[in-house]
Amino acid sequence: MKHIFIPQYEGLSIECILDQCRSWPQIFGWLPHEKDLPRVPKQWLCNVIFTVIGEPFAEWVQARIEDRNSKRATTGAGLIELDPEIAAAFNQSTSIGVS
Repeated sequence: MKHIFIPQYEGLSIECILDQCRSWPQIFGWLPHEKDLPRVPKQWLCNVIFTVIGEPFAEWVQARIEDRNSKRATTGAGLIELDPEIAAAFNQSTSIGVS
């Protein structure tokens, strides 16, 4: 079985993943009955889909991740404010270790 990392992002819920799977109907022969799907572990479900579908599924996941990240970058969500002097010192720093 192949393994794929799926972050807990909006757009990558079990419901969204199953909606996308409708474009790959062959996957449903490998999954439990549709009424049981919301109860299976998300990681197991994604690993099965990735094993059967392969790169198209990985590309779809990556596109959802990139969409989320670009939205967060344009809204500034998750960014912190730094004192200008600290920001300048950080930007000039070449040290990567912590002591």
